[in-house]
Amino acid sequence: MKKVGKSRAIGRLSSFFLYAFSGFLTALPLVFGKGWIFAWLAPVPILYREFFTVEDKRHRYLRPWSRGLLYFWCYGFVAFSWFAGIYPIDYLGYDKWDAIIVIVMAMVLLPLIQAVCSAFVFVYIAAMKKNGFFTKHKVLSFFGTAFLWSVAEWCQTLTFLGVPWGRFAVGQAENRPIIQSISLFGPYFITFIIVLTACFVANAARSLLLGKGRRAIVSIALAVLIFTANYGFGALRILTENYDGADSVTVAALQGNILFEDKFYGKDDYILSTYRQLTVSAAEDGAQLILWPETAIPYDINSDEKYSNYLTELQERTDAVILSSFFRQEGDKLYNSVCPVTEEGIGNRFYSKRHLVPFGEYVPLESFINAVCPPLARFAAIDYPLSAGDDPCVFQLPLGKISSLVCFDSIFEELCREGVCDGAQLICISTNDSWFSGSEALRQHNLQAVLRCVESGRFGVRAANTGISSVISPTGEIISSLGDGEQGYIKGEVRILSELTLFDNIGNIIVPVGIVFVLSTLVWANLRKKQYGNSNR
Repeated sequence: MKKVGKSRAIGRLSSFFLYAFSGFLTALPLVFGKGWIFAWLAPVPILYREFFTVEDKRHRYLRPWSRGLLYFWCYGFVAFSWFAGIYPIDYLGYDKWDAIIVIVMAMVLLPLIQAVCSAFVFVYIAAMKKNGFFTKHKVLSFFGTAFLWSVAEWCQTLTFLGVPWGRFAVGQAENRPIIQSISLFGPYFITFIIVLTACFVANAARSLLLGKGRRAIVSIALAVLIFTANYGFGALRILTENYDGADSVTVAALQGNILFEDKFYGKDDYILSTYRQLTVSAAEDGAQLILWPETAIPYDINSDEKYSNYLTELQERTDAVILSSFFRQEGDKLYNSVCPVTEEGIGNRFYSKRHLVPFGEYVPLESFINAVCPPLARFAAIDYPLSAGDDPCVFQLPLGKISSLVCFDSIFEELCREGVCDGAQLICISTNDSWFSGSEALRQHNLQAVLRCVESGRFGVRAANTGISSVISPTGEIISSLGDGEQGYIKGEVRILSELTLFDNIGNIIVPVGIVFVLSTLVWANLRKKQYGNSNR
């Protein structure tokens, strides 16, 4: 009995390390872009384990869910590991222990919340095995697993806790051919094909162990076919990139490199002087459209005429369209807004940030959070909570139709798609990433903008307060960029494009299709379980 108990303990410990290590490796491309291949291979051992190991009948669903919780938590821990880089957050008035509490909660609880949902992918596999469906229909089970994994990623966009930061597509974004298919089916398609490929590789390994060489060859061939078809499409799209006939515009993105403590605490003259100088320099360099970073003017534009006069006088001096960003109060609501300044003055339409940062720009469940964790409630960067906008607000300018996104907006593909479907021909992203300056989050946030450009088939301009600012092509090429901690501007020539991608037209079709597919297989398996029996072979 002691030997049996010891053997079980060793087995459980081995399983723990397998799932944890696999989760870490799967997320590696998020922090090391050249390691993109790990996302394709790291899930193979755990999928092998889930598909081909007989489940304990006493805990048929609880144990796979708990294994999934471990795997996805470890994945999320790596995805959000950049939170450690914002320590000590002293610019928000934290002492070292409050800072540690907030950072640990972010790194531990946020991945945990996401893992609770994602872990049901393994419960689905267990259900397919229990009903005998997997034995009869392995390929359909593989598709169901890939679909549900994709749906689980989409669920990360929901509610105020939705932070879809670490999706598989972000880790693949530096390998341009791989991500071109998101112009067809969106970012969750990358997750779908990665997981489906891993399923077939796991099946090939199983077939080899059973001495079924032909089945192994077929499975490997299908895995290679999925990868090469996607890669081939991407390479072809890049090679055939052609914007002949489209109007060109010279754009500039300003990077003032204003530190957080200077931005919000009383260096008004320095801020205005910095952006005046950069705007004039960019205009003299030929820029027709000049994009400012998020809340470059960190004050209510309506509170003092000096700000509106400053902008109109600067536009008259440069004769360029200035896409400025500032706070704007309307009644009892404060918005984080963007507005074009043209020869006609400051426009009367404003784009207001639609997806606010929880705990950064407002505190959800404020009374509860204050009672449970006061330091977290104080994480908000501004004293007055912001209100979210609800309008894509495409700006009709002489240069073309411009869509704005502000910071956190850019990680939500549907917000970008709404603007493009409303006629936007160019995407402009204003952001302030100074609070995680120096961390891996800067690169990851910039890659989110790359994905939005590829999905929508549009050029993108991204102005970041302290970096990374960039000009991006519709195939995800970073045409020019300015790194973290630099002050200046970047210039680039972009094209004004109107043609819609398939994704623009159909959106995240993979999500409803995936939900229907998963539910259909579950119903089918339960209706036919007597025929299938309970074989798990």
